[in-house]
Formats: sequence, C-alpha cells, structure tokens
Amino acid sequence: MAVFLKPGDVVELCRHSTEQTIAVFVQHVGKDCHFVSVNGRPSIAGLKNVPFVIRNGIDPALVKPLVAYFPAQENSDLSQMQRIPRALVSPVVEKLEMLQKDSEKIYRDHAAVLDSAYSVLADQTKMRMMTAVQIAKTLLKPDEPSWIPDHASLLAVRKALSHDMYRFNRDPRSQRLTNVYAIRPKDDVETVEVVRRWVREFEEYRALRQSQTGNSKKKGHHMEAGALYITKFIDKARRLVAISRKYRDYSTGTLGPTKTRSRNTDKSLGLRTEWGETFDENDQKILYFLQSFALSGQFQDDYGLTSACTTILHAVGCYDDLKYHYPDSGERAASMGRAAGSLLLQEIGVLSPFDTADIYDEQLMLPTVRTSRNMEILSKRAELMRHSPDFRDAMEGIRTDWGSLPVYCIDDADAKEIDDGLSVCKVPESPGQYWIHVHIANPTAFFDKTHVLSGMAAHSTESLYVPERTYPMLPSWVTQNYFSLGPNRPVLTFSTRVDSSGVVLERKIQSGIVRNVTRLTYQDLSTIFGEAPARTVGFTVGGRPPTVKKRKPPSLTPDQLQDLRELYNVAGVMFERRKSVVGFKLGAAFETGRARVFEKPGQTGITWMPPSTDRARFVLGDPVIEYSSDASGAIVEEKFNSQYIVMELMLLACATAGAWCSERNIPAMYRGTIDSPAAAVDMTFLKEKILQPYYEKHGQLSRPLAALLLQSQGRSIAQSTSVPHRALGFDSYLKVTSPLRRFSDMVAHWQIEAAVRYEHQTGRKFQLTDNMLATPGIASTEKVLPFSRTQIQESIITLAARERLIASIKMHANMWWTVAAFTRAHYYKEAALPATFRVWVGSSEPRFCYARAGIVDYGARVKLVMKAPFEFQFGDEWEARILAINSVGKEILMEPVRLLRRDEETVKWAERFMERVGG
Repeated sequence: MAVFLKPGDVVELCRHSTEQTIAVFVQHVGKDCHFVSVNGRPSIAGLKNVPFVIRNGIDPALVKPLVAYFPAQENSDLSQMQRIPRALVSPVVEKLEMLQKDSEKIYRDHAAVLDSAYSVLADQTKMRMMTAVQIAKTLLKPDEPSWIPDHASLLAVRKALSHDMYRFNRDPRSQRLTNVYAIRPKDDVETVEVVRRWVREFEEYRALRQSQTGNSKKKGHHMEAGALYITKFIDKARRLVAISRKYRDYSTGTLGPTKTRSRNTDKSLGLRTEWGETFDENDQKILYFLQSFALSGQFQDDYGLTSACTTILHAVGCYDDLKYHYPDSGERAASMGRAAGSLLLQEIGVLSPFDTADIYDEQLMLPTVRTSRNMEILSKRAELMRHSPDFRDAMEGIRTDWGSLPVYCIDDADAKEIDDGLSVCKVPESPGQYWIHVHIANPTAFFDKTHVLSGMAAHSTESLYVPERTYPMLPSWVTQNYFSLGPNRPVLTFSTRVDSSGVVLERKIQSGIVRNVTRLTYQDLSTIFGEAPARTVGFTVGGRPPTVKKRKPPSLTPDQLQDLRELYNVAGVMFERRKSVVGFKLGAAFETGRARVFEKPGQTGITWMPPSTDRARFVLGDPVIEYSSDASGAIVEEKFNSQYIVMELMLLACATAGAWCSERNIPAMYRGTIDSPAAAVDMTFLKEKILQPYYEKHGQLSRPLAALLLQSQGRSIAQSTSVPHRALGFDSYLKVTSPLRRFSDMVAHWQIEAAVRYEHQTGRKFQLTDNMLATPGIASTEKVLPFSRTQIQESIITLAARERLIASIKMHANMWWTVAAFTRAHYYKEAALPATFRVWVGSSEPRFCYARAGIVDYGARVKLVMKAPFEFQFGDEWEARILAINSVGKEILMEPVRLLRRDEETVKWAERFMERVGG
C-alpha cells in the first residue's frame, strides 16, 4: 500500500481546477509533498491530491538531485524556489512523457470501449464495486482473464473514468490505497438525468418569460412538463418552509430547537411528529436529486449537476439571507451549496433536524443511504434464518470446559454486546506467577467466511457507535441469543503466563466454554478498590438526562475479591512495564469530551427516522444532550487504577495473539506503527534528552511536548506479517478481542481456529509454508487456513480504509452533537456557560487566520481566530470567548482575550528537537 510516497514514485495529481496529470514524487517537507510534473514544472500538493501511485516508477537516483531546488520549509511559495536546471529535470520528464504517450496510445486504440465504459460495467439496480485493475481487464482484455494491465493501461482507464466522476464514484480519502470505484446503478443515473433535464427546461422557460414584455408576456409561453414539475415542487417547498419556520429557527445548514419548548423531565421527554403535504412521484425524483447533492455529495465533481441543484435552491428563494462566520473575514453570505440543500430538506420535512450529515456518507454504506442495497439483501437473508440458524461448532470436541473457573465480564452497565471476560489462576509451585485467561466470544466457530452473517460483517467492517444510535455489525439476535458472553457460551481463550515483573513466560490459545460468569461495571471496580469516582465537567441542554436506576453491586465472595485483586496487580505490572517501553502514558488532557443524547427515559440515542419522501414530517421537541469531559486534565497518566484493568489485559491478549500467530507464520491483519516522513522524528532522542529531563524537573509534561511524543510514535499501519507497535510497546500485535464488533477480529479468529484444529489433529505445531495443503482428515484440495496471505493483503487494503473512515465518522458525529450542545447553551440559553474559557493552542493556519485549539476544561476542539495584536505559539494557553458557532461546519470559533501562559522552556526544547531531526 502507498501509505507514504517515496522518491521516484510516479503519481497521478488531481486538482479540482485542472485535469489530472502525472508527476514524479521528489520529497516530503512536513505535510507538503513536492513533485515534478510531466511538463517539467515543480508542484506542491498534499497526499489527498494523489489518487494513484506507481511505485518506483522512476529511478530515485534521477530524482535526488532535484531536492536541492525545492523549498526546505513547509507551506512555502513555489515562486521563491530556484529554477531546476534543464539538464537535471530532462531525464525525469522524458520518462514521464514516455509513460504518458503509451497511455494516450492505449486510449486511442480502445477509445470506443473506454468512452462507453459505463454502459459496459454498470448494473441496472445495484452498485458495483470494482478496482481499477478489474475494470481495465474487463474493458481492454475481456477474453484474457490471466492478463495483468500495465501502468500505461491503468492510466488510460483512469483517464476515461475521470471524465464522469458521478457515474464512477471514488473515495478521495482512500483511492490511493484501494483503487476502488463504485459504479452507480443505471436506475439511479437515469433518475438524476431526468431531473437534470427538468431543471434545464425550467431554466429555459424562466429565461423566455423574463425576455418577454407587454402583450407577449401576457400570452405566456408553453411550459414543458419538466419545467412544470420543478415549478410545482418549488411552490410546495415554499409552503412547507413557511410552516417549518413557525416551529424552528434556521441557520446555515441546520435548524434550531423547537420555538415553544418546555424543560424536559423524565415524564415529558420525547419527540412528536406532525405531518404535512404529500410528495408525488415527480417530487420524489427531485428529492432524490437533492439528497444526492446535499447529503452524500455525489455531485461534488460534476459542476453541471451541482449547478442544477443550486438553481432549485435559488428558485425556492428562502436562503438568500444565510450567513456564515469565516475566521479570516467575519460574517458574510453563505454559498448556496450542500449546507443550504441540507437545510431545505430539513425545512420541507424530509430530514430529521437531528441527522448528522456524516451518516449519509456513501462510503459508509449504512442503511441510511441507497447504496447499501447489498446490505439490505444480506439483512433479509439473515432474518429468514433467525428462528432456525444453521450454526455448527467447528471446534466441537476440542473445547476446554472452564467449569467453575470464575470469569469476570467488565463493561458499562448499558453494554449490549459482551465480547470478553477475564480469569486469573496462580501457577502451582511457582510463586508470583499467574495465568491470565482472556475469554473472547467465538461466533466464527459456528459459521465460515462464506456465510451470510460473514457477508454482513465484511460489508459493515465494524459496529458504528455515534451519540444518536448504534449500527451493529451483526444482528442483535445473533449476538444476544448465541454469542455475547454469559454462562455456557463458547469462547476462544488467549492465555498468558506472566511473572511478578510482567515478563511473559508462556502463551496459549484454546477453544473453550465458560460456565461461571460474573458481570461487573467499571463503577463496581471503583467501589471494590475504594477509588473516588472520576470527576467530570460539562453541562446539559434540553432538561436533565433520564434518571437511571442505581444498579445494586453484585455480592462477591472473598475468593472472587481475591481474583479481582490479582487481576488488578497483574494489570498494574503490565501498565508499568509498557510505560517503561513507551515512555509516558498520555492522560485525559488529550481526550475530547463526550456527547450523550437522550430521547426517552433510560435510553440513550434517538429513534431512527429515515428520510420522509412520501409526506412532509415535522419533528417537534428536542433531545436532551449531555456534554461531559474528564476534569482531571492530566497530561501524563502516572498512576494505575482499576479502570485500566480491562484495557491492559485486552492489550496483553492481543499481544499474545500476535506473537502466537507470528511464530506460526499465520497471515492476519497485524497492527503496528511506522515512521512518518512528514514527522521525521527521533523517538529515542525525544524521550531521553527532552521529555525525561523536563518531566523530572516539573513532574508533568507540557501539552506541546506531549504532542511531540504522539508524533514520535509514528503512524498506525496494518499488514499481513508482524510489525512492532511502537505506541503500545509490543513487538507483535493482533486485534482479536471484539469479534462481535469488528470484522478483522473475525478474520483473525478463523485463521487461529484453523491452526488450533491442525495442531489438535496432528499433535504438531502449525508452521505455514507456501504450498501447505490440508492434513489427513481434511479434504486434500483445501488449504489449512481459510485465508491465504494474498487474500489477507487484499482485504487489509479495504478494511484499513474503512476502519479509518468509521473512526472519522465517530469523531465527526461526536463533534456535531458537541456543537449542537454549545449552540443551544450559547444562543438559546438552555445551559449556563462561562463567559470565557481557557484554551490551548495547537497547530496554526495563518493562511486562514486561525489556530486549532482545545478548551482545557471541556475537551472541545475549537478554532481560535487570529486577531491583532495577538500572536499565537504552539502550546500557548489563552483566555478566550465564543465568537460564533458554525453548526454546519461543526466549528466553535473563539476570539482571544489575553495570554495566560507561554512555556518558553517548552518552546526551547521543541526548537532543539526540531533542529535535531532536521539535521
């Protein structure tokens, strides 16, 4: 995977204002990437502008002399750089030109099929996912399945697809790594083209009307059917918007709370619905058109379709007064873009006012968007087997019955899926040694990779948890009725023998059944170990959160309490041991606050309200939003406590899984870290020469130094062979503890189970060889492992990209509700906020007149607007007040009041560090 670029890599550069061009990568400078394009010109862009990479396309020796002519600083102006001598750049340009000419010839030779690619590739009703290689083989050599396209062929195909980015959708966030295209169904494209034609007819009619005068205007002009449909929709939209504004205020991209509202109590909490006009078949086509534009951004690379949508918005005429607060220029008119489109859909009663736009991301493929038809099919098939599932235990006969061994499942009180449980056993005749058993739910033993449930899990990648609701990876009837941990449930147990200093002495993995299960919460642990509950700071809008009945703590025996003390002690030793390797464990100061949403008493989240395209739906009432953040503010977490028991022992189980599989050469999705070229960080120098001396002097790290520590730990990666995980302090790490919630864990379980069966059948340690066939007792034509290394490598490309997307969606959804809470507190006075806040400065964006910052006590991310005569430095602590809140951009803008603290010593250390890594 092209996680980072290397000198000599040939890339496709993509910018909105120009056609794609090929270039060679020269170097990284910070987050900037330097290139020389096929025309010989230097270029600076980010990785997001690189959708395609040809590894080692040009000899790095030809590229190296070019480095001296590029700027040495990030965010530099190309106009200031030296001119590259022709003698140096010509050999590079010649190779790029040769590749381009080859690509253009292939395009000319296959122009007919390339220009009609959509009609060849698209399905009538279903979205098709294909890689660039698969598309090239289908279009260029359909009768030669063994043919592998060369780089010139791929460039020719990509050029053809780039001519219609609506029909051939690509995710710019991951295209460089996956090379996957989503080919839209013909039915969807036909609907969009129909509405586009209607808008054109409407514009033509309106233009003719405006050009007529006097008597000719009275005579009128024939209105085409499409123009009539658009006109009727616009009139209906105006009526519905007028109704909506009786209920709610509006701003750019979002609606305010209900105007007439009472403070919610446990009894009154809830939402209610009022219905308006119906939408006919023509309205529904227009609504689909607007949803495609505003929610999922399908038209962002098609200016014609975007223009058609803005024509409708302008014609409705309700959004000319929308304002947006920009850090560099203050408040000014908002563009008639996706935010206005989303607002229209809310005001005409199609969308709920509580929908975060992120859940409509096409690449997420949730049931919220039409692209998840495949998931709908899988869900229906799974529902058919609900009352009689075809589960068969592939590990039957080799499971360890854990009998009376106590298993402790520790999770939040409202947790629905229980993936894991813990046990501890003293090692006889070895004082100070323990077996730590981590028991993990074991669904994969009951269905294989071809099962419909496996298809659902692969499609989802992992469960998505956002404040308003949960989208589970597997149906709840599967997890609750069969596999969530409880008495008599199957498990895959990861066992680690450790001594009193945390040294790992032995590892085992075995299938089993747990019988004696005890449920505990984190609050129970705090009570057992006499720890004060964690302090939080925050506020609530819309009333008070529903009262949750206090849970009666379980009655534990002395033996059970001793088990928990031993688990605490072992986890504490592992915590200290990892900390000695990593250096420091960062604390709550680097965690964002958490938004929780309540619609009904005792129930977090909001009932899913899909877009209402049959009839206008106005939702009255508003959810309670509780925003809270850890009040400790610790930058470095020095002391171990009971809240870390589960985390440390889950990490230990994943390290055991990684080591066990690595010893056997089993391909799986191993996690680790690699150095980022943009950071160029020397971790050893940072820890020994900067962080440790500073910590010994002050007893704590400053935020800037802690941020440098994060940077030094490298970028997380996944690959099919073991790789050290610097951030966690492990030589090998494989996620295996959440198979009910994460598909990559399911893949790891399938691989491990196959190896465990092999070892049970043969009595020999499994050791993968390239051509290893099944052993006696298994069909000789099958491999021992369900996934080959090639299959794992291919799946990692897709899974890693989707995991990053889901992590991003979680973060953005939490920020959306955070901003909603601050909006209702600040503008609608639903909660008291301080007049000013303490914020600390992170990275600066001088071109856009703001610095990224965080509220010290509240954990919310903000933008601190640059304002003369103030100047910001990394790590500054300022007093600031809210200037504006842009709900659609999920932005809280603040203006500085006064500087509270500037750690000059930190600045000095940071400069010394940067000199070190720069030299």
